[in-house]
Amino acid sequence: MLNKLTAIIFILASNYIFVPTTIAQNLSEKLGAIETGFSFTTLGQSVNVIDQYLIKRAEKVVFRYVPDEVSAGLGYESYHLEITIKEKLEVSDADKKRERFHWSLNFFDSQGEVISTFIIAKEQVKYSGNQNESLNFYSIDLIDIPLNLLDRTHHIDLFYLR
Repeated sequence: MLNKLTAIIFILASNYIFVPTTIAQNLSEKLGAIETGFSFTTLGQSVNVIDQYLIKRAEKVVFRYVPDEVSAGLGYESYHLEITIKEKLEVSDADKKRERFHWSLNFFDSQGEVISTFIIAKEQVKYSGNQNESLNFYSIDLIDIPLNLLDRTHHIDLFYLR
C-alpha cells in the first residue's frame, strides 16, 4: 500500500516538475501582455472586440536630412493598447482643421461619464487587417495617456478624424 501511495505521489509531482507551465501561455502572455476588459464603441456604435490587451512595446523615430543623406534615430518604450475587432473603426470628417488626420479617444468611467478625451496623431495608431477585413488589428501608442486614467476607465470610444 505504501509503495502504491509513493508511486502516485511521484507521478503527480513529476507532472509539475517535468511539464513546463508556459505551454498553456500564448505569445502575448509570454511577452508580458495584460488582458484588459474595456468595452469599445466607435462614434457611439458598438464594436465587436475579439481580444484586447496592454503591452509595453518599443518605438522608433527616424530623422532624415536628405541633402547630405544623413539620418539619425532614437527609440523609446511605451504602453500600447492592442485590440482585435471584426469591423474597421469609423472615420469622421473633422469640423476643425487642426483636428484633421488624428484619432480621438474618449474615456468613460463605469457610470458613463466622460473622464477625459485625447486627440492623438495618426502615427500613434498602427492598423493591420486581413484580405476580407473580417479581422482588424489596432495598436494604439499610449505614450501621452496616463495609466491611472486607464485604471478608472470602463469604456473607450475611438474614431479617426479625417
